[in-house]
Amino acid sequence: MEYGSIKKEPGNTEEEFGTVSDDASIVAMMSAVSWLEGSPVALVASAVFAPAKEAGVGVVLEFQNLSEKSIRHLYFSMTCVDVNGEKVRHDDGFAFLDLCVGTGETFGLDNMVRLPEAGIRNFAIYADKVVYTDGSVWENETDKPLAPLPEPVPVSSLGKSESLYRQMVPEKEQRFLAESHGSWWRCGCGQINRDLFQPCITCGASLAELVHASSLEGLDQAQKKLQKKFERKRNWGIVAGVAVCAALVTIVLTSIAVSHQNQSEVNQARREPFLQYENYSKLISTGDVGTIALCADGTVLTTNKNYYLDPTLWKDIVQVSAGSYYAGLRSDGEVVVSKGPSKAYNFILGWSHIVEISTTGNSIVGLRSDGAIVDDASPSFYSTKHISGSDFVAVAHGNSCVVGLRANGLVAVNAYTSNDPRGTSSWYSIVAVDAGNYQVVGLRSDGMVVAAGTNYQGICDVSKWSDIVAVCAAKDVTFGLRSDGTVVSTGDFDMKNSDVIHWKKVVAITASGKDHVVGLCSDGTVVEYDSDASGPSLTEGWKLF
Repeated sequence: MEYGSIKKEPGNTEEEFGTVSDDASIVAMMSAVSWLEGSPVALVASAVFAPAKEAGVGVVLEFQNLSEKSIRHLYFSMTCVDVNGEKVRHDDGFAFLDLCVGTGETFGLDNMVRLPEAGIRNFAIYADKVVYTDGSVWENETDKPLAPLPEPVPVSSLGKSESLYRQMVPEKEQRFLAESHGSWWRCGCGQINRDLFQPCITCGASLAELVHASSLEGLDQAQKKLQKKFERKRNWGIVAGVAVCAALVTIVLTSIAVSHQNQSEVNQARREPFLQYENYSKLISTGDVGTIALCADGTVLTTNKNYYLDPTLWKDIVQVSAGSYYAGLRSDGEVVVSKGPSKAYNFILGWSHIVEISTTGNSIVGLRSDGAIVDDASPSFYSTKHISGSDFVAVAHGNSCVVGLRANGLVAVNAYTSNDPRGTSSWYSIVAVDAGNYQVVGLRSDGMVVAAGTNYQGICDVSKWSDIVAVCAAKDVTFGLRSDGTVVSTGDFDMKNSDVIHWKKVVAITASGKDHVVGLCSDGTVVEYDSDASGPSLTEGWKLF
């Protein structure tokens, strides 16, 4: 690798640049990796220096080439902040010129950029343009700087199962758990990688390999290998040896159980800030049959008066759900449904101990208090028999799958059409899920969103969303609820020409598809967008609390 020089565009003086002298002291250091999704360069380290014999301060920036091509020139600009938090705009037009930086290599440590004021301690770097050695060019089409990435989760978070994890990746230097972020991923070695399906540019590990190694299945697999190793070495003639091996296996099994329990406890703590929105979502639901809502006084409201709710059955309701019929969860854990205009169409399902329900079309699934998922298996291909386990904390039913959220932040999907939503095995730290016609959507504890399935009309293009507190997947569209009460969408939905773009203080959102969206506001009122409606909203005047 060859290092070039750092220069300013014409009209600026060379005195604004220099090298770090041996007697310079560090006054501030930033170790967090900063990156803008899509950028071919990342800022992997930076420091503010104060030269001993000169006035002012300077900054040293270490960049890394994340692209598959070699970099010839990097053009960047800066915004500086002084000790009082005041922004001081530095001149644009910095450039590292005449480089030959290959994939994964770093550059910039040999040069120091002089800053305009001695009190500067922080700054934002904008990667404006990259010129590759083959003559091609990448340009930043946004006004966003390279932003610090969240701290990765250390391998030590696995607890006593860390040793099992390292058995699965013995040749790799892994300090953290691998993370998938939509179109890019971060390896356990800390490296950012822009291609989900290519090995890490630093250590060569694959995302699928690392995610599997840290999953429940991967740790169990490592434990079984260890157990077989003990069995091969077991000397049946020495009773003490057998006892030792059995004790070791018991310790490993206990270790895994404790680790899984710890992981579940951590993720449950992460879910806490989002539970209020999950509870709001249980108060209102819309489907093919229409909209149903639960008031604070126990009253249940519906828009389709052709569906009668028998008051002797519809009592003590704690959640409502709508598909091709209305369903309600009672406080006693039983589920009541209404499928028609009279009492004869109302009945109790043969379930008990249910804590959550989700409906779509003519099918319904339920989450039991023991963490297991049940279904009415009507039609039979909706069966959730392939979603096994008793560690689920949430469930969602879409037209192409059922998705369960496990206590440890992982998900399980039972897909029954050709639109099998692949890719969920790499998800982690999930706090909420939903499913639509073709997509499964997961909300992470950091407010980012992931999606898998058939990306029809862009319904899975959620990787750039942030600060999301709830998600809603529907036919041909995916919605996200921001913490400020506004709504974002992706897919076949004309947000700009809908009322949804003007919604404020929303705490829950539900949709039957691109043509019908309903929101619950923080004051208990309901807002509705129905592209097919010609008259007033059917939910007009509703106030749930």
